[in-house]
Amino acid sequence: MSYHGKSRDKVCRLYARTGQCSYGDRCKFLHERLGSNKPPASFEDRIWSHSQAGPSGNDRGSIGCSFRVMCYNLLADELAIGHAAELYKAVPRWCLAWEHRRAGLLAEITHWQPDLLCLQEVDHWEDFQHELGRHGYEGRYAMRTGGRNDGCATFWKKDKFQLVVSHTIMMHQHGLRDNVALLVLLQTMSGSAAWPASSQPGEAPMSPQILIANTHVLFNPKRGDIKVGQLRTILTTMAEVVSTQGGPIFSMLMGDFNSTPGSAVYRFVRHGELDCGAEDRRNMAGQLEGAGQGWPPRHLRKGMQSPLTSPKGRMSKREAPATAAAAAGDASIPAASPPPAPAPLQTSTMGTPS
Repeated sequence: MSYHGKSRDKVCRLYARTGQCSYGDRCKFLHERLGSNKPPASFEDRIWSHSQAGPSGNDRGSIGCSFRVMCYNLLADELAIGHAAELYKAVPRWCLAWEHRRAGLLAEITHWQPDLLCLQEVDHWEDFQHELGRHGYEGRYAMRTGGRNDGCATFWKKDKFQLVVSHTIMMHQHGLRDNVALLVLLQTMSGSAAWPASSQPGEAPMSPQILIANTHVLFNPKRGDIKVGQLRTILTTMAEVVSTQGGPIFSMLMGDFNSTPGSAVYRFVRHGELDCGAEDRRNMAGQLEGAGQGWPPRHLRKGMQSPLTSPKGRMSKREAPATAAAAAGDASIPAASPPPAPAPLQTSTMGTPS
């Protein structure tokens, strides 16, 4: 590319991130915000990762409907700006600006047109309520406690679902930090595109209810016991809702669980039970802060205590393996006290009719 007689094949990183450069026109790199002159990529122009699991044909037939669900952690505006210097150093500041992200998020949602939408880290509720309302959505919102400004929001298409009842679980009322969970019970609209007017000719209209729980579980990787406690509270409440309603109810647990597949937290949700006494709370979520993710950032690592540093000073190499074993959850480390044993949770609270 020719620019004032100079060849500029690269973009000035400083200008791309901040929109400013002290060299001005004398800079040998292109003053252009990344992607500013490129047409936006289509929503289909992506590398998709398809789930290996899914409902069988029999399951789909028993439910008798088809609808689209979307779940998104938006990254709260306050958190994006507040942690930009430490977590998003390589991201141009204009990309983190809410007006820029707001337009992209709304375009994404309205393109896919989900029938059910669960959002986390929402701190501009009014924006979404207004804009999505213009596209036929109704929603509810639950803000986190403890002075936090973000929360969970759940939306649904008004022509396909009707609100029966909504309920907010405040985790601080259970001694489980400031997270929240939003439960919404919806009645399917018989005869809508998502739900047929009747399952078979001559039969009464089939219009079951759907219970959606939307949450953002505690992040702290070392407090898997609190994560399990929060999920136990949500699942127990869902079971209570299902037991008090008549007719078929299908349930979905949505959100950001801050845990990995196969972890103890995941197994608890999948199977409805967990022997907390056999787990180390520091490893229950399966999160690894420093393994391949560049975390913590290099400039924050200075002065931090090394995993191979004891309170009395640096360990010898002969002591290091024992420390590594302890960090991996050696049985000699006392596990966290388990929360009170939950009442048996049937799989009906996690997606099958009761």
